[in-house]
Amino acid sequence: MHTGQRQADLLALSWNNYDGSTISLRQGKTKRRVDIPCTTALRRMLDGLDRDTNLVLTTKAKLPWKARYFKAQWETATKAAGISDLHFHDLRGTAITMLAEAGCSTPQIAAITGHSLKTVTTILDKYLARTRTLAEEAVALLENARSTEFANRLQTAEQGTAKVEAKLLK
Repeated sequence: MHTGQRQADLLALSWNNYDGSTISLRQGKTKRRVDIPCTTALRRMLDGLDRDTNLVLTTKAKLPWKARYFKAQWETATKAAGISDLHFHDLRGTAITMLAEAGCSTPQIAAITGHSLKTVTTILDKYLARTRTLAEEAVALLENARSTEFANRLQTAEQGTAKVEAKLLK
């Protein structure tokens, strides 16, 4: 969820791809190069893992995770969390919607996940909830943007009128 990457790319992730703050990799499917600055939570998790092997995801016996093992681990984790009908691949879409809700632009999201701009837009169109919070954030951006001073003149005029009225009352 913190990387927006495919299962195959995570299974191939080596410690050489992580510099302590960023994961850099070339995606297997698209061959796109992505640099993913780590969230604090992801960095803490990675920094807490043993680096006895070249790959990040290894079993207790220090063997690389295979797709089948990954699936079993995923099923165990989702079951323990009380989650059903969620596939690992769904986390790519979750990452995209979370980044959008955080205010990231489509190009910023694509830079992390490696999707095309068109695909990011398609995913957002299908899965991003149109919430009151997003609407409130949009209006706050509108009101505070220099480029929208014209749209906010009424507010400024009303403030000016209030100041004049206050002076007259004194």
